[in-house]
Amino acid sequence: MIALDVPARDSGIGAGLTFALQWDMLVTDGVPAARLDRGSQAGTRFALAADWRMHVELVELKVQGVAVDHNQSPVVVLKDVSGDHQVEIWIGPAEAVAISMELEQRQPPRPMTHDLIRNIFNELSVKVARLIITDVQDNTYFARLMLVVNSDEKDIDCRPSDGIAIALRTEAPIFMPGELLSRIDQERKQREASFMVDSGGTVH
Repeated sequence: MIALDVPARDSGIGAGLTFALQWDMLVTDGVPAARLDRGSQAGTRFALAADWRMHVELVELKVQGVAVDHNQSPVVVLKDVSGDHQVEIWIGPAEAVAISMELEQRQPPRPMTHDLIRNIFNELSVKVARLIITDVQDNTYFARLMLVVNSDEKDIDCRPSDGIAIALRTEAPIFMPGELLSRIDQERKQREASFMVDSGGTVH
């Protein structure tokens, strides 16, 4: 059992608790190396002009798997390519199944919602350029799905869980602004320090 701090979720719940995740439920087996290494070169940081009118340094994230907390609530775990930063987002059961199935390369007998979206994109020659997890506000994550349609880039608002499920199916890279990643790390450390003080432990 490994204790992970709870920063937020894409459907929005209270944060500031420490949950113990059952890492035996973590989806890691059967993930092809090509999928883990998809996108840009490892360790590279990006300064890309996103359609949401910001010129910002973006850090590439990789999906590590799906775990559950002690309440059996699913969590998608992402890390930057250097392995120095980790992001946990609490998601819904349907999205957890969709992400897990793609990581395990399991095919449903009939297309599920995110499979259908991928198939529609393929038929219409729409390319998923990237997913950007743009912000977290009031314990809710926000994301933008960048599509290329007839050489034009479209910026679509989406939940991170749906965006991740689609990005995995289209082998599109996933990014987060470096400033946001640093803010998540700082808030995690503050909550950990507060937890240690409240429990009478030593803050290192």
